[in-house]
Amino acid sequence: MSNELSKKDRGALIFQTVVNKFNEARDNLEDNYLKLSRAVYEMKRRLDVLEERVAAQSEVLFGDKPTVTMLCIACDYSFELSITEARSLNFTGICPLCHNWALAVDKSDIATITPNQIARETGRNPTFVCQVARENGLGHNYGKRTKMFTEDESQQLRGLLAEKRRRGNNGKHSEETG
Repeated sequence: MSNELSKKDRGALIFQTVVNKFNEARDNLEDNYLKLSRAVYEMKRRLDVLEERVAAQSEVLFGDKPTVTMLCIACDYSFELSITEARSLNFTGICPLCHNWALAVDKSDIATITPNQIARETGRNPTFVCQVARENGLGHNYGKRTKMFTEDESQQLRGLLAEKRRRGNNGKHSEETG
């Protein structure tokens, strides 16, 4: 027997190679389709949650305020709308800066107080304020070095700072704080 392949055998091998490549491409296509369908499902789920939230907020009146604070979902820009205008827009709006969606929020949920402000009010070091906040899981990190607190978190942090004793000269406790 010879080791040479006939023309018919070579054609069969080439055909089988092409068929294998097509099968592999089809399997990859099925994987990509699966990933795409999962992504579409997740996007639809998030949109449904957003629609439910908007529908629930259309019934809510945020206190007796004549205005509603709107927060952009893309650039975090906040602006005020009158309650009648917000209700007519179904508590959704368009950000005047980036022209994305803006949703109604309660101002107490927005982190706007910096550690430097708390440090000035309490007479403590801003680094110490951040350390106490980190130890107690308070604050929101926006970026690498920006930490902000909501009004409730800042009140908790002020209470924690008041409990901490101050150090006097040479690292010894001062007589005032015991």
